[in-house]
Amino acid sequence: MENLPKVLIGGKFIDGVIPLINDAKNSIDIIVYDWRIYPDAPSHPVNRLNAALFSALARGVNIRALVNHSVVKDFLISVGIKARMLDSKKILHAKSMLIDRRYSICGSHNYTQGGMILNHEISLAVDLGTEKNLLAVYFDNLYGL
Repeated sequence: MENLPKVLIGGKFIDGVIPLINDAKNSIDIIVYDWRIYPDAPSHPVNRLNAALFSALARGVNIRALVNHSVVKDFLISVGIKARMLDSKKILHAKSMLIDRRYSICGSHNYTQGGMILNHEISLAVDLGTEKNLLAVYFDNLYGL
């Protein structure tokens, strides 16, 4: 993957994450508090992120997502992403993307207009160096709830 670690500030999140998604070979695991679809704005940054994910899915990349809202979960399932909501009393507030069980993007960005345009947000993309890491274990444990 390209030039990691990488700090992704504000709207630079999309330009930093899309090349990583485009390089995904096997899997993308996502945990996100809020994720929106903007059907009337195809060039919206979130829709650019969605398009990159849908393209990865079409290439055969296995995508799993943990989300908070049933509408988001149902939409993701309808496009072929394996999506779940947690069966937990705790709120799913984390925001992370794990690519090929090795490359991590973690930070404060939700996949929303606020997260990409309106708010002060920051995330970090890093190479965890191995497919067996704590973030992969964390995702698998949550995905099993």
